[in-house]
Amino acid sequence: MFFLQIHWGNHRMATVKDVHDFWNRNLCGDEYTESQYLSIEYFEESKGIRYRYHYHIPRELGKLKDIKKNGKALEIGLGLGVDTQVLCELGYEVTGVDLTEKSVEATSARLAFYGLPATIMVGNAEALGFDDETFDIVYSFGVLHHTPDTQKAVNEVYRVLKKGGVALIMLYHRHALNYLAHLVTFTQFDGRREDPCPVERAYSRQEARQLFKDYSRTEISVDYLFGTGWGRINYFVPMGIKKLLGKYMGWHLMIKAVK
Repeated sequence: MFFLQIHWGNHRMATVKDVHDFWNRNLCGDEYTESQYLSIEYFEESKGIRYRYHYHIPRELGKLKDIKKNGKALEIGLGLGVDTQVLCELGYEVTGVDLTEKSVEATSARLAFYGLPATIMVGNAEALGFDDETFDIVYSFGVLHHTPDTQKAVNEVYRVLKKGGVALIMLYHRHALNYLAHLVTFTQFDGRREDPCPVERAYSRQEARQLFKDYSRTEISVDYLFGTGWGRINYFVPMGIKKLLGKYMGWHLMIKAVK
């Protein structure tokens, strides 16, 4: 299977430790906030920013609720814990794992502030510390394309899902406007030129479907025309146009796979 993997700067194969170290010093979502770290203003601001740009996430999480009204949900890759909060509010029994201590800290603090119960821990997507068929839902948004062995992580999702369980996974889309813009300008998808993300992959729909070949049913849609780095362009382009074009050249492959 062909997929695109870009190495910015250092061309050696990245390790899980490289990925950990990068995201531990670049807490996902934190760079867009101005409020004091872990304050109520920080929690509210980061949630507002995430869903102002990633307008499709609440809709996709709502679809999960239509499929599985309750049960055990695992989130892989937590960021600032915004989606984790929503999964808890939807009534799932939530477990969250992240490779980094920083994300676990931020997510735990968020959930504690809102009084939401969940089990949050450090964990590796390529070697999940759970028994087979533990979860009814596995959710991971924009994470598995950053681990050194994405196929291994997808296989782990399959292993810990119950029979009939649902995985909702976002991976970067190779046939996207945002991908083309980054390629032409030779700018990294995540991080900075002086501190690039060590693993960045983008997939076509066919390649993504191959990743999930062991699942009984897989549905893939495309959304999210611009990345957060497009700044003011996001404000000037009407939402209707972004949603329409996003279906064809969006940056996010939204993958719903049933075991």
